[in-house]
Amino acid sequence: MPSSKRDTLTILQSTCPVEYLRQHNLNSSIDVVLRKANKGKLQKAWEGYSKYCSSREGFSLKAMQSKSIENDLVGASCHNIERIFQSILSESNDDCNKTIAAYLHESCDAELPCWGWDKYHDKEDTNHIFLFLGAVRDMTAAENEALSRACERTQIRLVPCRLGSVPEFTSKIVSVAGFHHFKGVLGSGLIELWERASRKEKMDLPSKRRKIEIQTIRSPVQRTIHNIAIVPMKIDSLSADPDKRDRVHWCIVRMVVCSLWRSKVASSQDDTSLNNVITCLFLDGISLTLKQKDFTSTLAENHKSAPSEYQVLDQMCRQRDNIYSEEYSTESKHKKSIKQSCINLARLHGVNNKGNFFVLNMSSQHPSVEMNLIDVAYSNDYHQTYTEAYTMFTIHDISSGVSSTSHCKKTNKIRKHLLSAFQATGAVAINHCTISHSCHEEEASTIIMLQHLDYQHCLPYLLIKYADNKSK
Repeated sequence: MPSSKRDTLTILQSTCPVEYLRQHNLNSSIDVVLRKANKGKLQKAWEGYSKYCSSREGFSLKAMQSKSIENDLVGASCHNIERIFQSILSESNDDCNKTIAAYLHESCDAELPCWGWDKYHDKEDTNHIFLFLGAVRDMTAAENEALSRACERTQIRLVPCRLGSVPEFTSKIVSVAGFHHFKGVLGSGLIELWERASRKEKMDLPSKRRKIEIQTIRSPVQRTIHNIAIVPMKIDSLSADPDKRDRVHWCIVRMVVCSLWRSKVASSQDDTSLNNVITCLFLDGISLTLKQKDFTSTLAENHKSAPSEYQVLDQMCRQRDNIYSEEYSTESKHKKSIKQSCINLARLHGVNNKGNFFVLNMSSQHPSVEMNLIDVAYSNDYHQTYTEAYTMFTIHDISSGVSSTSHCKKTNKIRKHLLSAFQATGAVAINHCTISHSCHEEEASTIIMLQHLDYQHCLPYLLIKYADNKSK
């Protein structure tokens, strides 16, 4: 018998008949049984069923334990996962024709068809959408099979789908999926994928079970997204102390993580195609620039590949202390440094000028905009992709959550300096509302959706389209 009560119970529940489990009061959930059953009770059930199994040729619980306990536990675990999947799917009381499930992974060969296809958006209503994806690690092949079987038994359609080919954090993928659902394109997009797959199956060889096919996707096109966050405080107020946390610190961490981190970024060999940078520009004119490769690698080398809020802020404070001296605290340097910091940021494009150059001026205060990037991307007018290298600067405000006329004037002044500095380089600044201005974390959510548009290779085309219309 395995040394662990949980392992013992897992094997028993996955192999013993229900009647035998009921006889020994082991047919409840694992956690419930573990609270009630001691090791002696489990051992008695194990030995009793072992004697029964010994009379059957080629099968015994002892053999299960000795030959490959790890593999057997995986199989038993997947059996339980299938039951969990089935239980989750059964929560939908709707008609199965109004319900759809999707397995999400960047290597699936089916991209969600949500860009530039208005004619399909109202194609069919969905009352319930189930999304399955790995968290911390990818789902295994056995878990995918368990999901397929659970969907078969509940008669719910299952379709593999990807939201971009770039490995991303689960939280960011969920944010993108939530935004698509808010816009009303998630359900209809998944149904369209299902129908496309069904048509393909009729033309190709039919299969009893829908398999999840994957392929490797690479995006070698070099591009840079440089997010500039105007922070409503002085740089010496930046702190990793939990007692000094406020919305500004929380937003800084969220923007840094969303800008610089993605799944497997620390171990990725492709360090040229995705060049993400973020600069925090403080009220005293001092800037702190964090580059994806440098910042994430520094933390990864210190065993902080998935850092906490404290670790991100602590590393930022260390870089601040290493770079900036006390001379910046003098008032004589203050006025000069604000303008100079903006000019230096604008000049970064000239240092490594590759491809087109865009500046996106994001603000929730813009009363009207000539074009909404997301709405145009969703619309039937959008039908092209862009595959050339480009650089895009985005300018964001961080809201402190507290109304302050003084801070508002200072942030507006910094924004004007930035726009003026970029105009001096010949760039056309595009005014745009924050994409997710109605949510609690509009700054980070906007960055997530801009990155997603980039992963779809359509963001530069949308910007060029706007710039062309503006010049006419």
